[in-house]
Amino acid sequence: MQERAPRIEPLTTDGRFHDIYGWNRDPSFIQWGHIFSSTNLVGVISRNKDGSIQIGGFHGDSIRNRKSLPIWHVNINMSTIESWRNSRADLKLIRAFNHSTQEIIAIRNSVSLSFYRFNENNVLELCSNEFPNLAKVPGDHLYFANLTHSSLTDVIVLKNDNLCVYFYEDSTQSYAQSECLIGFSHGWKGIKCHL
Repeated sequence: MQERAPRIEPLTTDGRFHDIYGWNRDPSFIQWGHIFSSTNLVGVISRNKDGSIQIGGFHGDSIRNRKSLPIWHVNINMSTIESWRNSRADLKLIRAFNHSTQEIIAIRNSVSLSFYRFNENNVLELCSNEFPNLAKVPGDHLYFANLTHSSLTDVIVLKNDNLCVYFYEDSTQSYAQSECLIGFSHGWKGIKCHL
């Protein structure tokens, strides 16, 4: 008897995010994660090609029960997220930002890096706007990690001329620069790995 190859089968679909509506073109994106305080809710953040932002969510059970169109809309103050509409603004979900299971929304635009979260009442609020000096620059990359074991996640910035690490200082309740390595002066292309 011939063994069958494992197959991935869809649990449900939501036709609102089909390529025919331009979801496969920049600056469109769809991201999902545990952005709400309830661990049973999964959040969906999307920006279409016209810059329209939508935030929705679904219960984990609705996927397992194969319900169609499980995503419901979350009403938020649109002025709060006006800067997210810009096609050059980067949006990332950060896991374990403050060592919790809820993901934080990081927005990085040409002005600053800001962090947002949904509170217990599913109201979007600004957590921190600590980084006016980390405005987006073409060619640089932003990463988040737990390198220093501080109370908030560390921020790693890889630019064309350096790599900098920022950590959260509880005593000052702000981020400080830990390291800035100029050995990355040619970006990743200048790094040689030796085994």
